[in-house]
Amino acid sequence: MKNIRPKKWLFVLTLPLVLFLFNSSYSQCQIDIIQNDTTICFGDSVGLSININNSTNWIKVTNDDCYKLIETSQNEWYLNTKLEVLKSLNQGNTWSNTSWPLGVVRNNTSVVAGISHNGSRLVVGALDNGYYISTNGGGSYTQTGPTGFGCASNDIIALPTGTFLGTMTGFQRGIYRLINGSTNWTKQISFGADFYEFALYNNNIYASLSSANHPGGMYKSSDDGVSWTSIYSSTYQDNPRVIETVNDSLYFVTNAGDFHKINLLDNSVTFISNISGCDHPADLIVTPDNTIYVSDNEKIFYSQDFGNSWSTDTISGVTLFKKLSFIGNEIYVGSEAGLYKKSINSQLSCLWSTGDTTSSITVSPTQTT
Repeated sequence: MKNIRPKKWLFVLTLPLVLFLFNSSYSQCQIDIIQNDTTICFGDSVGLSININNSTNWIKVTNDDCYKLIETSQNEWYLNTKLEVLKSLNQGNTWSNTSWPLGVVRNNTSVVAGISHNGSRLVVGALDNGYYISTNGGGSYTQTGPTGFGCASNDIIALPTGTFLGTMTGFQRGIYRLINGSTNWTKQISFGADFYEFALYNNNIYASLSSANHPGGMYKSSDDGVSWTSIYSSTYQDNPRVIETVNDSLYFVTNAGDFHKINLLDNSVTFISNISGCDHPADLIVTPDNTIYVSDNEKIFYSQDFGNSWSTDTISGVTLFKKLSFIGNEIYVGSEAGLYKKSINSQLSCLWSTGDTTSSITVSPTQTT
């Protein structure tokens, strides 16, 4: 018997008989045992990792009506709100305003959802005013890109080459590209349509086309965003909106709340399920424990079986959820009521020796005093 910490939970692991005590303050947890070594022989040390999926309450981080949290380094975070770009140097404990140059453009807004970074370059979407770039941590900004009524970027992505890609709505709608070191954006799509979100897989970039004025679908670029080809076509209600890549798959949710998977090896598309009540998806992410999260107007939906079934999560008083982020072991969601977070996953690794070569590992949790 091996005591790791003072006991609150007793986990009996059998290989065939191994016992240790683990202290956990979690009220609900799912235990996954991952064996690191493939061969077990007498005297060898066998490493195990215990993943604990913790379901905690949401905690408010800021009160600002905000979109998305990004991490430029471990201690430097940025958050775009409707009227400002905030900065934290202590992992969100305190926040300060950057030198965002715009006041209210209209509808009590000057900042839109798109935000990204590469090295010292921070790029932020602005309502009717293209993209703003800062190279000094938000100390100053330079206006770049297409401007005009309705111009708004829902997503900006930084590529490993240093190139930025941005979606754009309004009369200059399309996909725009900014190469490393430049301030000149070039339009990369010959037709005007509202692209919504980007995702990366290996050297390929994917963009969801969710437009009322053009047939929708999924587009792919394999040359740093220069040229794009359609790999999936759809009608308006079935247009892919929010997307995410995991291994060889691309998941997307349509305007109607249908959850699909594209096999990126052959571009085959599979309908998996309908997310009941999801009629305006805002974002989609997959956390390291393979939980899929979708934010929507009034709820956060999540699936722990690769989209076959869905549960809902709510935050009291919040009626409009926006972008999702995963930093450390916490998931963040922007909303009209502020930025919220909750812990998702913790891990304990332990080590012991055994001579057993055949028995599988089992775990039996028992609450103790």
